[in-house]
Amino acid sequence: MLKPSIITELKAIVGKDYVMTDREDLIIYSNDATVFSHLPDAVVKPGNREEVAAIVKLAARHNIPLTGRGAATCLSGGAVPLKGGIVVELVRMNRIRKIDVVNKYAVVEAGVITFELTTQAAKAGLLYPPDPSSLKESTLGGERCRMCRRPQRR
Repeated sequence: MLKPSIITELKAIVGKDYVMTDREDLIIYSNDATVFSHLPDAVVKPGNREEVAAIVKLAARHNIPLTGRGAATCLSGGAVPLKGGIVVELVRMNRIRKIDVVNKYAVVEAGVITFELTTQAAKAGLLYPPDPSSLKESTLGGERCRMCRRPQRR
C-alpha cells in the first residue's frame, strides 16, 4: 500500500481524476490478456511525457515498482503489475505526432491504437505492416515506427 503522501503527489502530477486507488478499479488493472493477475497499489493516467517523467522520478525516489500499460491486449503478462506498485496507464497519450513520408517513419505516443496508425499511414501512401488480431484495440506503446511504401495495386 502506498503512503497517502505519495497518492497526494501523484494527484498533483496528473490531476485527481487520473489517479485510482479503489479496490474495484485496481482489479481492472491487475491483469492483461493472460491468466496472470496481481493488484497494483495505484493506477495513474498521465496525459503527456512530462507527467510520465514526474511519475518515474517519484517512483524512483520512493523505490516503488512501475508497470507500463496500454490497452493490455498483450499475451505475455507485460501489463501485469507482478510486484504491485504503480500502473502507468498510457492510453490518454494517443496522438500521432508525425508521419514522415520521405523517410518512412512515424512518431507516436504510447496510447495510439494500432489501427489508427495503420489508417493514417495508408492515407499517406505508406504501410504500417504489423497486423495483430487486436489491431483495432491494441496500442503501440510509444515508438518510432518504421513503415514501407504501400504496395501498388494492379
